[in-house]
Amino acid sequence: MPPKVLVVDDSREIRACIGFILRTSGYRVREAEDGLEAQLILFNEHPALVMTDLEMPVCDGWDVIAFCHAHQPATPVIVISGVACGQRPDLECWAAAYLTKPFSIARLRAEVQRLVPLAA
Repeated sequence: MPPKVLVVDDSREIRACIGFILRTSGYRVREAEDGLEAQLILFNEHPALVMTDLEMPVCDGWDVIAFCHAHQPATPVIVISGVACGQRPDLECWAAAYLTKPFSIARLRAEVQRLVPLAA
């Protein structure tokens, strides 16, 4: 079964776009619109990879990163944000990759494949 990627972003369009790219690349995708929903999914489904925006209502991406580090430290996290890195080095150090919006489809695919390769 292909690896599952959790995409967390409050923008439905961003989630749909990233989800489409990942599905057409062979991954299963689960989406969450905020960090609280993401934490519930992480607790119940244990995806192979998390991609999270930082600025979201209810519970932000920093909380998602901290939750992953505390409860699923083996799960890599890719930060996808319009905010440049360097804002929270204490949490950013736990991210496996940082993609600043807008990012290329090729870079997105390369980072996902690097962290969670599809079975050959």
